[in-house]
Amino acid sequence: MIEPMISTEKSSGIKLDPTEERILKDQISVIKGKESYITLYRFATKLDWIIMFIGLVFSAAAGTALCGSSILYGIMTDYFTRFQIHTISTNEFSKELNYYFIVYVYLAIFLFIATYISIATLVYTGERIARQIREQYFRSILRQNIAYFDKYGSGEVSSRISSDIHLVQDGISEKVSLAFLYISNFIASSIIGFTISWKMTLVIFITIPFLAINSILMNKFSAIFTKRSLGFYSCAGTIAEESISTIRAAVAFGAQKKLSNLYDAYLSDARKEGYKKSLLVGFALGIMLFGSYAFTPLAFWPLVY
Repeated sequence: MIEPMISTEKSSGIKLDPTEERILKDQISVIKGKESYITLYRFATKLDWIIMFIGLVFSAAAGTALCGSSILYGIMTDYFTRFQIHTISTNEFSKELNYYFIVYVYLAIFLFIATYISIATLVYTGERIARQIREQYFRSILRQNIAYFDKYGSGEVSSRISSDIHLVQDGISEKVSLAFLYISNFIASSIIGFTISWKMTLVIFITIPFLAINSILMNKFSAIFTKRSLGFYSCAGTIAEESISTIRAAVAFGAQKKLSNLYDAYLSDARKEGYKKSLLVGFALGIMLFGSYAFTPLAFWPLVY
């Protein structure tokens, strides 16, 4: 979608050559489109890809190892139960628990190291890629026609280069590591669950569509509110920067109050969008936790019938 453009001849009274007119319109207009997620990594170097691969391997290892804590917890709980009903001796109980305590400590150390490496590597590469994006964005901005800044404002450009790219950096750094961790944990948990009790695991899988739909809707509407909020912040940044850069003219014409009210209006609109997002995320997370705990008793249904 291309935003409407103002005719140069009508706005300035200057008649340009058709070629110059077309070039000027191309410079002023901005094509809004959606890019795929993988295009965010087009500025990554070979070293970045190697570091990211190492981080993803450790992230997958950490997610898989998380299942070990649940298994160890179940084994230790079983020993406590057997000790309470006097089916094992005190010496055997102490010996087994000491062994699994040591395994638990080693598992915790491994999880700490693996999680640290996975997040640290992805954050490092995310910072490097975000820096390249900022540099390319800034170079592209400097090549624009002056009319481009008259249309969008320097404040919006400066706020976009910080806020939008910060969101991109979050999306290609620690969130990727956490996503791989949870995916690997889900796969490993499913394999272990079907191996130990396929009936119980199959019943638990009923909750997946419910939780998936809830998460998809939450992410979709959260992105809408975030986009609106960033738009209002960009407009507010433009007002602030233009007002400060022309402060003498603003004071001379007595426009301080008007500019201040306009700035506050944009901030108020951004705050409203933030409230909507907060309410949405809180409600969605509440529904997610409610569904998780409400469907938990279903896991025992195969044991009863």
